[in-house]
Amino acid sequence: MEVVQDTDLSILQEEPVLQENYQETYVYVLPKDPQSAYVIYAISNKTRDSLKLQYGGHFFDRNYLIMNVYQVDGRGEFNGFNYNHKFEVDDFLGEKSNYWLQLLPDHEHIVELGYRAHGTSYFEMVARSNRFQMPRGREQKQEKYADWRDIHLQDPSFEVSMPEEKWRYNFYRYWKQGRVLHQPEEKGYWILLLHNHLPFVRHPEHNIFFEEQWLFEAITSV
Repeated sequence: MEVVQDTDLSILQEEPVLQENYQETYVYVLPKDPQSAYVIYAISNKTRDSLKLQYGGHFFDRNYLIMNVYQVDGRGEFNGFNYNHKFEVDDFLGEKSNYWLQLLPDHEHIVELGYRAHGTSYFEMVARSNRFQMPRGREQKQEKYADWRDIHLQDPSFEVSMPEEKWRYNFYRYWKQGRVLHQPEEKGYWILLLHNHLPFVRHPEHNIFFEEQWLFEAITSV
């Protein structure tokens, strides 16, 4: 059994804190049904500062956020130019953080987010989405999109040299090994519970509904 010695483990005893400046620039797309997909995106302060440093402090006064949607069926790895066709979304995206796209069924797409200067065709990309396949919207008996694989990884856990009262630090390793661990008597235990409180998400009477939008946002953020 591997025991880690002479290692600074103080970080294990510190409460994790999310830094106030923790941000990222991203665009994620999640299909909802054969005709629509949910887009969630963000432009970080770091990206904004970089654009102003590169193009000048008035960049955001002279440029606006747009979205390019590419249809990329059978085009292999996307390089920004190998697409079948594309269209542009210009709908005050800079004032939003999410958007619903209307697309055709059974096609692959990629979305790029970027800025365009007023009165020009120049496009400065800041984020590219995942490649996503729209649902077929019709019966498909063949397992066209099924891909089964096995991934074998070595167990990354290790035993940390800790006093008996700190047994929790090694609990996961002991549990994976099927070892019986002597646990001291305690008043209670701490658990992490993921609770979904959106009992009825789909609202057919509305094209867009808050609960449904929150669900897709939660899925893309986890």
